[in-house]
Amino acid sequence: MRELEERIGIHRETIRVYLREGLIPEPERPRKTVADYGEEHVRAILAVGRLQRENRLKLVQIKAIVGGEGTNGRVDASAFGQLEQLVAHGPGRTARR
Repeated sequence: MRELEERIGIHRETIRVYLREGLIPEPERPRKTVADYGEEHVRAILAVGRLQRENRLKLVQIKAIVGGEGTNGRVDASAFGQLEQLVAHGPGRTARR
């Protein structure tokens, strides 16, 4: 996780929250203490960050939209690209290589 954290400049606790919430795919775990993060994780994490910053969406809203539940508020069209990134991986899925 250290490499992922350094590469995208997001703290590991934030990444863990995204994982717990099912917003990014679970990493492959070849061993108990090893997790492999790939490009799909980078894209998903950056997409969540942009949705929060640029569209002012909260994690609960992002999770609801990605899960197909919708949201009470309006979502700007500029959010669709980031939402597509997240939906492509599906909530809680394990990344594939």
